[in-house]
Amino acid sequence: MPYKDKEKEKENRKKYRENNKRKGTQRWTQIKHKYNLTKEEYENLLKDQNFSCVICQRHISELSRNLVVDHCHNTNKIRGLLCYSCNLGIGLFKDDPKILSRARAYLT
Repeated sequence: MPYKDKEKEKENRKKYRENNKRKGTQRWTQIKHKYNLTKEEYENLLKDQNFSCVICQRHISELSRNLVVDHCHNTNKIRGLLCYSCNLGIGLFKDDPKILSRARAYLT
């Protein structure tokens, strides 16, 4: 049954998420399933990257989201952890180095 009061609905959803005992586990389940990467392996990658995005070098403390697992769509090999913006950017360039080179040349 939908709430008539949207603010109350928002408040109740927030409380539900905060009280959910499985909070955070869904993310690790998805990462394990999709990339065969454990939480410990992810954290080791994060440490190896100095807790920063590989491309823009922004530290996780500067970001509003977690770093995402970047991978090759053909081989499914993990390349590293990226911020959402960098991951979206290379995805929009279709992970094609030639297109990215032309974009770089255009910017300079």
